[in-house]
Amino acid sequence: LAKSLAGMPGVSLVDSDAGIAMLRCLGITANDLAMGLEREGVIVAPVPGSGVAASQYVRLTYGRPDELTWLARAIALVCARHRQW
Repeated sequence: LAKSLAGMPGVSLVDSDAGIAMLRCLGITANDLAMGLEREGVIVAPVPGSGVAASQYVRLTYGRPDELTWLARAIALVCARHRQW
C-alpha cells in the first residue's frame, strides 16, 4: 500500500507490518476522509484520542495483496475529489 500511495500528493501513510495503517490526506479532516472512503466502500476507524493524529488520520486495516490496488484507487479518488472542492 505504501508503494501505491508514495506518488500521491498530500497523502501520508503510517504503515505497519500488521496490515494496519493510519492514513491522512492533507487538507481533509479525519471525519471527512472517513466519510469519503466509506462512500467508496472502505471501512475505516477513528484514531483513538483527541490529539492531532485523531483529527487528521483515519485507521484502516487491509488484507490480501489483491485488495491493495482497489484501496489505493479509492484513496486517490477521495483525495482528488476533496482538492476540487
